[in-house]
Amino acid sequence: TYCPDFCPTTLTDYRLVMRALGEDADKVAFVFISVDPKRDTPELLNAYVARFDPNIVGITGDVETLRKVADEFGAFFQSADNGESPYYMVDHTATKFLMNPDGLWVAQYAYGTAVDVMVEDLKQRLAAQ
Repeated sequence: TYCPDFCPTTLTDYRLVMRALGEDADKVAFVFISVDPKRDTPELLNAYVARFDPNIVGITGDVETLRKVADEFGAFFQSADNGESPYYMVDHTATKFLMNPDGLWVAQYAYGTAVDVMVEDLKQRLAAQ
């Protein structure tokens, strides 16, 4: 919720993808994982993602659990929190990961991937199911 660029852009992309998918958006779960559990309480995180779209699910966890999830995807995050200020940066991977209904990683979209590219890919994958 403190990220100045990548996270709000990603959530905006999610909103645009959902709108472009129309009724098919109900077939895709959009999940946003915060890697800043110190500041992003579940309540704050849910309110934050709801401003972009109420269908986006915001989740977080303790650092140990988040590290395990990040490692599974080859993702990275590192907090610059020194305990002196609530305004610290968290460096993190900005990739969007696509999972199939069985929970297997099937694709990823690099930060900056055009919304229409993601929409077309999702439409093709949904049509093939």
